[in-house]
Formats: sequence, C-alpha cells, structure tokens
Amino acid sequence: MNRIGVWVFFLFWVIAVAQMFHYYPLLPDVMASHFNAAGQPDNWSPKRFLFGMEILILLLFIVIFIGPRYWISQTPDRWISIPRREYWVAPERREKTLDELSAQLAWFGSATLLLFIAVFEMGFRSNLYGHAMSKGA
Repeated sequence: MNRIGVWVFFLFWVIAVAQMFHYYPLLPDVMASHFNAAGQPDNWSPKRFLFGMEILILLLFIVIFIGPRYWISQTPDRWISIPRREYWVAPERREKTLDELSAQLAWFGSATLLLFIAVFEMGFRSNLYGHAMSKGA
C-alpha cells in the first residue's frame, strides 16, 4: 500500500496541532472570528470556542479522509458504488483499488489540511497583530 499520502496527511495534521499550541497562549480571549469581503472583522467569538471548533474539525478530517479506507475494506462489494464495480472489486484487484482510493483521499485531505492551516494562520495573525479591530471599536 502506498502510504506516502497518509504520512503527508498526518504531518500536516501535526503541523495544525502545533499551530494551535503555538498561538493559543498568545491570542486574546475574544477573537475576531469572521471577516467580511473587505477583510474587516464582523463577528467575534471566545478563543476557547474557536480552538475547540478547530480541534473538532481536525478530528473530523481524520474521519473523512483516512477512515473510509477501513470502512470500505469491511463493506460488501454490492454496497460499493463506483463505475464498473465488478471490474474494480474483483478479488485480484480489490486491494489495489482500495489502496488507490485511500491514497487519493489522503492526498486530497492533505491539500485540504494545508488550506485549513493557511486560513487559520491568517486569522491568528490578524488577531495577534491587531489587524482585527476590537469588538465595539
């Protein structure tokens, strides 16, 4: 099984967790949590809530992008809906098909995590360096 995509996914996952640990003590207790099209904050939330949501999202990414490999391996062939199912899940190809699907999901998950890290980095920096106007200002 090609596990490079899975390793990259978990590397990005660890980077996202490290990002949280780095920024949490530095950020204010109430943070700008939404920005309008002009880049101005228009909603604020408690820091604990935002970081709790980030943790839930990171856990959900594992379920979405890594979990299916294990669920599909236990799924009867008749419940797998892909074009030319009989060909792809034939006994001689089933494991390779599952490996390929798993690798593609892991790479897609890696790209999604990278975007997630970048978006949160921008939000953290905006709150940290005062670019986000304080609530009520």
